[in-house]
Amino acid sequence: VSSVGTGGSVVVVGGVSNTTDSGAVLVNTAGSGSRGKSGGMQLSTGESLAGLSGQLELRTGDATQGAGGDMSGVVGAGDLDDGGDLVFGAGHTSYALGKGGDVV
Repeated sequence: VSSVGTGGSVVVVGGVSNTTDSGAVLVNTAGSGSRGKSGGMQLSTGESLAGLSGQLELRTGDATQGAGGDMSGVVGAGDLDDGGDLVFGAGHTSYALGKGGDVV
């Protein structure tokens, strides 16, 4: 927390290897008991009072001699209720000459 400058950063990096696979970074919530729901997860950037809010980028790495990394988004199936929704939305603007964001 900073009242006059930039706040601190958090960096999590998997281990590097010069000869084989690099280390993975896994972030999970635990499963629930028989009568609860598993823990949620939220990844978000902060709001800005004056200027641009932070960017959130999900990205897989390029491959020099091989296939690029895959990205998948999967929602949970329901057993006694509905399956989960997958929702993407783009930002809107209140600026008269502005244009809302696109989902591409």
